[in-house]
Amino acid sequence: MGVKDSWMNDGGKYNFYWGKALVFLNGFI
Repeated sequence: MGVKDSWMNDGGKYNFYWGKALVFLNGFI
């Protein structure tokens, strides 16, 4: 997905934030 591509391209900068966001979304869904 675009989110994963963005996350991987950005690297460690957004790694933590995307990780938390994905965990939250997974838990919410």
